[in-house]
Amino acid sequence: MLEPSARHVSLSSARLAGLRRRTGDHPDRTLAEACAIGLAYWATGRSPDGLDLTPGTLFTDVLGWAGNGGRAPAGWEVTGDGITVPEGVPPADAQLALDDLADFPDRPVGTIGPSSVAERLRALARWNDTGAERERPTIVELFREQARARPDAVAVVDERRSLTYRETAELAGQLAHHLIERGLKAEQVVGISLERSADMVIGLLGVLMAGGAFVPLDPRWPAARRAVVIADAGLALQLAHSGEAAAGEPEAVAVDLGDWRFGSYPARDPGVDIPGPALAYVIFTSGSTGRPKGAMIRHEAISERLLWQAGEILRFGPDDASLFKAPLSFDISINEIFLPLVRGGRLVVLRPGGERDPHHLLGVIDEQRVTFTYLVSSMLDVLLEMAGDSGRLDSLRHVWCGGEVLTPELYDRFRTRLGIPLYHGYGPAETTIGVSHVIYRGAAERLSTSIGKANPNTQLYVLDDELRPVPVGVGGELYVGGFLLGRGYAGAPGLTASRFVANPFAADGSRLYRTGDLARFAPDGSLDFLGRADNQIKIRGMRLELEDVEAGLAEHPGVRHSCVVAKKNAAGGTYLVGYVIPATGAEGLRPEEVTAWATGNMVEHMVPAHVVVMKEFPLTENGKLDRRALPEPELGTGPLVPPATDDERVVCAAVASVLGLDAVGVDQNFFKLGGDSLLAISLLSALREAGLHVTATEIFAGGSVGALAAVARRDAAAPADSGDVATGTVTGSPIVRWLGETTGAIGGFVQSAVLNTPADLTAGALDELLAALLERHDMLRARLVRGDRWGFEVPEAGQASAGWQESDRPLDECVALAAGGWTRTGA
Repeated sequence: MLEPSARHVSLSSARLAGLRRRTGDHPDRTLAEACAIGLAYWATGRSPDGLDLTPGTLFTDVLGWAGNGGRAPAGWEVTGDGITVPEGVPPADAQLALDDLADFPDRPVGTIGPSSVAERLRALARWNDTGAERERPTIVELFREQARARPDAVAVVDERRSLTYRETAELAGQLAHHLIERGLKAEQVVGISLERSADMVIGLLGVLMAGGAFVPLDPRWPAARRAVVIADAGLALQLAHSGEAAAGEPEAVAVDLGDWRFGSYPARDPGVDIPGPALAYVIFTSGSTGRPKGAMIRHEAISERLLWQAGEILRFGPDDASLFKAPLSFDISINEIFLPLVRGGRLVVLRPGGERDPHHLLGVIDEQRVTFTYLVSSMLDVLLEMAGDSGRLDSLRHVWCGGEVLTPELYDRFRTRLGIPLYHGYGPAETTIGVSHVIYRGAAERLSTSIGKANPNTQLYVLDDELRPVPVGVGGELYVGGFLLGRGYAGAPGLTASRFVANPFAADGSRLYRTGDLARFAPDGSLDFLGRADNQIKIRGMRLELEDVEAGLAEHPGVRHSCVVAKKNAAGGTYLVGYVIPATGAEGLRPEEVTAWATGNMVEHMVPAHVVVMKEFPLTENGKLDRRALPEPELGTGPLVPPATDDERVVCAAVASVLGLDAVGVDQNFFKLGGDSLLAISLLSALREAGLHVTATEIFAGGSVGALAAVARRDAAAPADSGDVATGTVTGSPIVRWLGETTGAIGGFVQSAVLNTPADLTAGALDELLAALLERHDMLRARLVRGDRWGFEVPEAGQASAGWQESDRPLDECVALAAGGWTRTGA
């Protein structure tokens, strides 16, 4: 495409090359037509004839349609000068939109518009202007201040005891003195091998008072996981209830409030100076390689989090009580433990395992008058159902929810029952618990996906794989910068370098953390969560994120909670299974009802092949949904509908063979059983071998196996060619036949490559080379044959010749010149 003229827009050669690099080696005409279609949709909302566009249609799909002969709507013609811009559309805006589309083609057509990287950088600067100056005393200093101000107030409560701030400070001080006596130095790491209890809280405070850092070392972990944590974190020692260490592990210090061994030590804070940048704790999370990775977090970062949350968001004070229910290895536990202790409130410690028992959890919230708790959506759902109108959740003033999809139905029940704000946050362990949040107080939008805006002193970027900020509404990987970033991973400098990368938007040497999560910006600067970058799958050749399907199912009026998993069948095909919990009043919800609703409200390839209705979801020890424990769908609950005709028997057998199944019923669907676009080609071949003819379009219509048998034809099916004869009449492949049935605009097929020829290449030598090439490769001699079903006629070797022409014109013109000689009868 040439440079723009008065009412034409076009791409520079550099942008055109970039577009081709990002989308594949499409001909210039295809690229131009696809861009024209995208611009027309942006400016007018119109779709071209033969293609129904929606805002969510991917531009890459438009490219495929244009490559099959599709053309832009009238008024947006592609000419030698570029793309015509109709009257009423400012050419300058159209040029901006075209340039941005070429720079970021991996997007839905609904996001096309006049924008630029410079404009996005200005928007990012506004959204990331989150600086907030504040003093950040360490957790130890903040707790010390509360102990002085409220010595007789209750600080910690568990099933066995209640400790005042004075008692908590004295016990932690004695332990700190003992640790220092044992030689614990600044930033040395101590393993916490204790069950959740008041003993654990004293252990944590004692380690921090001594200037050390802690790392969870759950006593129930397998020895292999404990060994990784011990090695990577460089443990100096561990705290254990009995004081005994397993063979090969660091020595243990006994922490047992029922048998306290440090009463002879001074009952005062040792007064160790702890700088803000000092290491406070290490949290090990699951690694993509299977080896846990330990995120190192600074004192000043956790203080920033707590001071902002307590002072500006929750207004947490001495009358509040926080429930410590998460495992210590789950970073939200840091929030649960220290939020009350730095604000003079009560810390209510749930017994080990109590987080998985909703009856116990509800009882503790009610009896202890808990005002703050963190809950995943599935547990919030269960508690609301159990509490009903009993008032047992009425003490709650703050509920922080995250980790799972929040459905509109669940939020409506929460708001109706409790009438308090619901806080939703996002943040990996590497970024000090949370980096964004949203507060829901009334009617809420985008509940299923929104993760809100950046927290103070935090910067959020959505970037493509070239580290460029993507347009609003376009998905990319979420990167986090700012004060809350951890130091990196303990004992893993290589992994740290790969995940904590140089910040291209700052010249101060700062870093960005690559979250591995996909997100997109909304126009107001808030973020939608799209799922994991490694959670993308393909169904029938189309990309999707499982979270998108979950959010879609959650919109069903009778669904309270949803999750989706991708499974493989015996043939390697991918299919979806949806799991739902019915909403109150919809307990009789049936799988087929959900499937029917999804079919009418969701894109076809996003509709799960099977739906399982459950009373509750299995949970992990962290209280999150345990996907691995979800049951397999019961496919054999009823007898298969057997084939009744010869054609049905052939199609059922072919589908079963292709998908690796024992049997298939006529009422079942090829794609919902795990079929995809590649397996569809195998099905076409299998049916042809059996003497039945169907088209690709008929398979992709997505009906039942019986419906496919009903349209199959025997008289039109040529016998299978098992002799592998390369010349004569050759039936077109499924995609060629499909093109013949859907378009008449294809003039032929071409693939091009640029070769550097020797300087001494002669005309005679070139003739010999091309003749040898044609003789060796039969399909290079093929001519396209049109008719009811497109195919090819392949002459015998020696019956076709290759022509060539020398030209000094530009490369694109040479390609066009070569294609210009095609006729409607050959290719």
